[in-house]
Amino acid sequence: MPSGTLSIIVEDFSPNYVFRDHAKEFSDKSGIETKLEMYTEQKLREKMTKDIITHEGNYDVLLLTKQEHSLYAKSNSLTDLSQLIADRSYTTEQEAQSITGDIYTSFIQYNRWAGKLIGIPYSGEGNVLFYRKDLFKHSHIKIPKTMPELARAAKKLHKPSDQVGIVMRGMAGYGLNMFVFGNVFFGAWGAKWFDEKWRPKFDSKHGVQALEFYVDLLTKYGPGTDAALMNWDKCWSIFKEGKSAMFIDGGVYAPGTEDPKESNVAGKVGYATVPRGTIRKHLSGLYVWSFAINRDSNKTRAAWEWIKWASSRAMVLRSVTEQSHGTVARRSVVSDPEYFKCFPYPDWIDTENRVRRAGREVRPMIGEYTEIGDRIGLAVQNAVEGSETSSHALKSAARDVYEIMKKAGYYK
Repeated sequence: MPSGTLSIIVEDFSPNYVFRDHAKEFSDKSGIETKLEMYTEQKLREKMTKDIITHEGNYDVLLLTKQEHSLYAKSNSLTDLSQLIADRSYTTEQEAQSITGDIYTSFIQYNRWAGKLIGIPYSGEGNVLFYRKDLFKHSHIKIPKTMPELARAAKKLHKPSDQVGIVMRGMAGYGLNMFVFGNVFFGAWGAKWFDEKWRPKFDSKHGVQALEFYVDLLTKYGPGTDAALMNWDKCWSIFKEGKSAMFIDGGVYAPGTEDPKESNVAGKVGYATVPRGTIRKHLSGLYVWSFAINRDSNKTRAAWEWIKWASSRAMVLRSVTEQSHGTVARRSVVSDPEYFKCFPYPDWIDTENRVRRAGREVRPMIGEYTEIGDRIGLAVQNAVEGSETSSHALKSAARDVYEIMKKAGYYK
């Protein structure tokens, strides 16, 4: 086994605390010493990106989402893990089957780039509709299956003196409002990001209709123009306080929503897949955290040993029982009795399972996505706050995105 200390960087988030709490177990078993650094999500991205760009090789193991995949993989900065899985000197047959057979297929696909596997999933979620069962029952409202039904429910339950009809992210950002609007609403109208020649197409009639619907929900039946500056934390806080009848975001927030110590609506919430739009398919994006190996690392074998350990069934189950980690990547953990003991919410588990099986990343995850997503996210925010119409906001963004793509060499 390689000598030297293995350097690992992850988000400072409770499911990841098991790596810190059980580090000695790994070192005793493998003979590999580890240094684990934890940062907030924004700081994590800054640290990893600097390390990748400068090729300093400060970190051997990285914890990534799709946003980093698109940026780092394009520069060939990540190790192809499919080769390590296939190499029996790195991975036993049983270990390989545990990875490819137990981790959700959609999560594995999420980590493929140009024929390579660049990450091993640890945690993943999709977009979920949270709704107040008590309010729905009292107002005789059925769970919405379509976007028009969602709007009608939001309108009927919008009583500003008590609660708004719905709350969702309005704040600009490729990982902020684009996680909800870009993953769900945009595609629900059949809109496309680009044409076959990579020219922006998101300002089409369908794209404008999707944004107009999103804006109407938030401004007519939600927090109003104030929603333009709301991220997931503010939206979730409003919902937990009982000040919104519905909330569309990541399923990861369900356990906290059901905790009476921090939520006023514990036991009153139902969960469902997000309603479909004009296309017949229900859409849910994915947001998957995965372990990757920095190609600048000289500790590939040690890094792979740690990833196998950290993403193993045993460690993922520990994250459930010790840190209330609900959005796990392994089927066998979700079906374990201990999982249901921790999360006795059948409709949430059922909804999450449907999302895990059918969810996919629908945003344009190319190397330029972070810049593109920020620009389109700004258009969404501007439309919500009322400084631009939906049509003008998207057309203005399309002109800027065209220049981004041109500079990147997409047009010959």
